[in-house]
Amino acid sequence: MRRTRKGWRLPPVLAMVLGLLLSLAPLLATAQPGVGGPELQVFVREGCPHCAHAKAFLPELRRQRPEIRVRLRPLESDPAAIDDLLRYSRQAGIGAPGVPTFVLEGKVLVGFDGTEGRGKELLALIDRRQRVSGNVSLGRFGSISASTAGLPAVYTAVLSQQNLGLAAHYGYLGLYIVGYIADDALMVGIAVLALSSNRLTEGTGRWLKLISGVVMVALGLLLLLRPGWLF
Repeated sequence: MRRTRKGWRLPPVLAMVLGLLLSLAPLLATAQPGVGGPELQVFVREGCPHCAHAKAFLPELRRQRPEIRVRLRPLESDPAAIDDLLRYSRQAGIGAPGVPTFVLEGKVLVGFDGTEGRGKELLALIDRRQRVSGNVSLGRFGSISASTAGLPAVYTAVLSQQNLGLAAHYGYLGLYIVGYIADDALMVGIAVLALSSNRLTEGTGRWLKLISGVVMVALGLLLLLRPGWLF
């Protein structure tokens, strides 16, 4: 009597749960403040009153724009600070460098006259950078890319400004969710039907385990060596 090889079948309920989680993953994506964000360099000098005011403003800047990584560059203790300040100033066409100096991705602002002056200019500079890069600021939650993962936040923010009734508000949210996951649900449904109707042989299972292991090892190496590539 010929012995048939036992296969493994993914339970349909489990497949549907996994498919639903995959479909909703972009909606559940959250921003990580300060991770992989742009770096704001702040060149300061001890004994400079304007530098002291600038440093006092930095906690408020971090609160309003948590996606920014602030790097303080004291001229007296940072060995490379003076050379970098001279280089950035020269590139920006500034003949006489001063402190405090703010540098954000090559853009240079010199001096600090308070939150209503230079403070607002810094925030505006950060916002312009966000628009150019396609990022959307979510306040204390950081920023997200205005791509598939960022669209739900943009949609809900615009919807909240329309002063709609409760039923209309949630109706539009439901309509968006249906349209958002429709293509993913179709793809997952096809995959579930395929997995439910075909048995997975032992050899195929081994290949899947090997591929999963390679992917996990690659992600681990990226986290150790190039974490910025994952954000």
